[in-house]
Amino acid sequence: MEESEQKKFLQQHKARSETYSKAAANMKKYRKKGNKGGGKTGLATDKELKNMQILEEEKSKLDRFCEQSLKNAMTQERRRYGFVLERQCSLAKHYLAYHNAGVSSYGRNLDEWQDVARTREYLPESVENMFALKLRQLSIWQDDDNFSSETILDDDRISISSQLRKTKSMDASCLDIRSINDVSSLKPLSRAKSEFNINSSNNSLVQVLSKKVFPLDLKNVFKRKISKIISNN
Repeated sequence: MEESEQKKFLQQHKARSETYSKAAANMKKYRKKGNKGGGKTGLATDKELKNMQILEEEKSKLDRFCEQSLKNAMTQERRRYGFVLERQCSLAKHYLAYHNAGVSSYGRNLDEWQDVARTREYLPESVENMFALKLRQLSIWQDDDNFSSETILDDDRISISSQLRKTKSMDASCLDIRSINDVSSLKPLSRAKSEFNINSSNNSLVQVLSKKVFPLDLKNVFKRKISKIISNN
């Protein structure tokens, strides 16, 4: 943009300068002719006045052109620098708003921060009250625990003893079944041979066991075991 404007200015300035130079040369030529003739006639005087008028017009045109060109150049330069200045002002406003926010924040809180710094060896009153309330609640809970600790221990003992009794009863039932399996009065069954009647011997054993006085559950257990032995044989 600057190069094109400069090129345009130089071309127009050259044309106007040539016109002015031509008018000045004509004026100089007519003056030389008048000096050589010794006396100026009316026609020569009119031509000289006309050339002088043309020279003054061309000079005024050249001056106006230079002034207008300088004005345009200054306007464009101002526009460019004004654009940059506008951006700088916008950025400065943002910086100013940021620093104003910082100043207001410091102005509101600086005294409070200084008070905190001066009393840094002590906790605030609200925090002290909170801890005092917590300690009172803990002391009340400890007193309640002291009163109820005996009952809690008794309940624990009862629950543990009941669990032990249940375990002992279950173990005793298992031991009773083992002892019944090891009864010496019951003869062990021999393996089946071809000369023995397996069905009759097993049936007679079932009849013998059924005549004994045993609980119903134990009878069922023996029956299942005997039937299993028969199926295995």
